[in-house]
Amino acid sequence: MTNTGCHFSCRLRHEPLCRDWVRWRLRSTDNGTSWTDDNSGLTNTQVISLAVSGTNLFAGTYGDGVFRSTNNGRSWKAVNTGLTKNIVLSLAVSGTNLFAGTEGGVFLSTNNGTDWRNVGPGLTYVVVISLAVSGRNLIAGTYDGAFLSTDNGTSWSQINSDLTKRRVSSFAASGTVLFAGCEFGGVILIR
Repeated sequence: MTNTGCHFSCRLRHEPLCRDWVRWRLRSTDNGTSWTDDNSGLTNTQVISLAVSGTNLFAGTYGDGVFRSTNNGRSWKAVNTGLTKNIVLSLAVSGTNLFAGTEGGVFLSTNNGTDWRNVGPGLTYVVVISLAVSGRNLIAGTYDGAFLSTDNGTSWSQINSDLTKRRVSSFAASGTVLFAGCEFGGVILIR
């Protein structure tokens, strides 16, 4: 991906009657001074997650799976072969591996989203709301805590001993230190 700007995902909440989330994708080439709507080919603009792998930009949507852009978000193509759960809550990249956290587990693509396979059947809770890569480790956050895979999702172990709140919505890694952002629980250090 060329360094021609930054991408931003927004969401607004309509309170009155429908309580739906409205999302759109915007692109800035001047560090956020101005923004351009970038949705050509993105048939579902409820974008929940974004990831970059090489020159590819990926958007995870609420209901229509994953979309890929090869031109900095100017146009999009759905890439969902084998992705059986199309609510994509999180995306993460590790080398040439692209992971999608869905409402049905974790899916892996080794070819930029062209094909997917489920690698999350070992998870005891399958709604994966956050993903992170730390070194060779893949970490999944769920409503029932955090899970660790050291083999690209083939096997999982729960890592909840330090979690006082189990709804893990985000991660940040610094070297071997992992932080979990927990809904209604703040930031927790996972060792």
